[in-house]
Amino acid sequence: FPVTIRRWNSTGVPAKFQRLNQITGGLVKGHLWVIGGFSSTGKSAFAVNLLDDVARAGKAAVMFSTEMSSEQYMHRMISMTSQIPQRVLKHGPMGIDDAPRYKLATDFWKSAKVMIYDNLYTVTRIRRAAKRIKEQQGLDVVFVDFIQNLSETGDEVKDARLAAIQLQAMAKELDVCVVALSQISNAQAMQQNGSYRDWE
Repeated sequence: FPVTIRRWNSTGVPAKFQRLNQITGGLVKGHLWVIGGFSSTGKSAFAVNLLDDVARAGKAAVMFSTEMSSEQYMHRMISMTSQIPQRVLKHGPMGIDDAPRYKLATDFWKSAKVMIYDNLYTVTRIRRAAKRIKEQQGLDVVFVDFIQNLSETGDEVKDARLAAIQLQAMAKELDVCVVALSQISNAQAMQQNGSYRDWE
């Protein structure tokens, strides 16, 4: 029988990664994304790309960083938008072509509806801040970097699972998309690989 394939219509903020849009429909409100990876494998850089997508769509976002400072995140954002390496932004010197690109990038982020918090370390406090932002000026996407630093009980594994459940509930309650970064340890990966081998 002939099959009609309908194109997926995104109901969320579209990402610049087309394949991701096809799979997820974009950053859809009420959904939780958990982005996992080893340390220093580009999770934060990926999040900055998504922040850029949200800003260019004219939507509002907030980043709750539990690792990097707000200044460090802003450096990453300006670097990505201006295509000027972070080391040049921090230490110089800038080339002749860098100055206008730097100004365009800083002007873009100043006008964007993006906020960064670097001093909240529990889902309860994050939810409270996100709810306040939502009520006062609107909010579409919440970023959390990273989930293992959200401490409630002191047990990292238990806290991460609890945080994921709470963040999903927050996404539905506040009608926002939540993007949470998760750091995978080498020990966890080896244990996981071992369990796969045992299963096979």
